[in-house]
Amino acid sequence: MKEKYTRPRVPDKLEIILNNPSFRPAIEDVDFLDGDDARGVRLQLDYLKPDRLLREHGVKNTIVVF
Repeated sequence: MKEKYTRPRVPDKLEIILNNPSFRPAIEDVDFLDGDDARGVRLQLDYLKPDRLLREHGVKNTIVVF
């Protein structure tokens, strides 16, 4: 019977890959979120948060005075 082939270093390599910063999800990557590429998304979130809070509290109209 043929002996089963195993790869003993695979778990070590997998751990290295999973712990690499490039494998980190964007939502957990503060350096990415703070970068220029994510500026548009940050602005969208800055507008979305207060809009959501106003809707949750039943505010339908607002007036902004500068």
